[in-house]
Amino acid sequence: ESFTIIFYCNAQTFTFPYQERFDGVTAPALPCGITILDGNNDGSTWVNSNFNPSSGVNSMRYNPSSVNAADDWFFTNAMALKANMKYQLQFKYRVFSYNYPEKMEVKIGNSTTAASQATTLFSNMAIINSAYTTTSPGSATGQVASFTPPADGTYFIGFHAMSTANSFDIYVDDISVEASAVTATRSNVAPGFSAEASPVPFSDHLTLNLKTLAAGPLQLTLHDGVGRVVRETSATVPAGASSLAVPNAGSLPAGMYILTVRQGGNTQVIRVAHE
Repeated sequence: ESFTIIFYCNAQTFTFPYQERFDGVTAPALPCGITILDGNNDGSTWVNSNFNPSSGVNSMRYNPSSVNAADDWFFTNAMALKANMKYQLQFKYRVFSYNYPEKMEVKIGNSTTAASQATTLFSNMAIINSAYTTTSPGSATGQVASFTPPADGTYFIGFHAMSTANSFDIYVDDISVEASAVTATRSNVAPGFSAEASPVPFSDHLTLNLKTLAAGPLQLTLHDGVGRVVRETSATVPAGASSLAVPNAGSLPAGMYILTVRQGGNTQVIRVAHE
């Protein structure tokens, strides 16, 4: 059986940007909210270490086993992710020596178990750099894919050491996660679904007039001209005609905005002007 190491503290669910440098505690104590899973229960796992940090005084270090292949995780703090946002992970990593190639993957999921880590963000099965490398966005080996969650919720990023037995150390430091808005540019609606903004242009208020095919939750997001989310709301609407107000739209600066309406598989994008 595996076991999880948890240092109890007043752990918080983080918003963004998220950063973790593993400092602020005396190693081997873990920063609040960071957890470790020794997947093969052999006592050789990740530790917070003051040996070979990239910055500050600490980094996470995988301690190898001489007899067992690695199956060891450490997990970030809980993160509150939203379905209309894209998240980009970056971190620094290295190994002890190029003579000992190491294996590591990074995944994301909704809890701190191996089974829940369903989406792979990073994979490198032949790590040989003995100086810290900073990851870059992308889908190639050694790059980190962005992540857009399928639904709002709490997620954890898991770093999974997978090296063969009798390997050496892996180091991870300077983790960061940035969030950016996912803005739809085209409408995709079924016949009979419609959403219209009124009045256009708007001044002190903005209302969405709807015709929906079925009752259910609807999400409304307003982005400014550079893609930032400036207003959002959600509601359960009935089938047929209904209306929904954009909250505090009148207090926005004058300019062009993009209103995105999502319900089920329908997405409607509306350009609106504020005078």
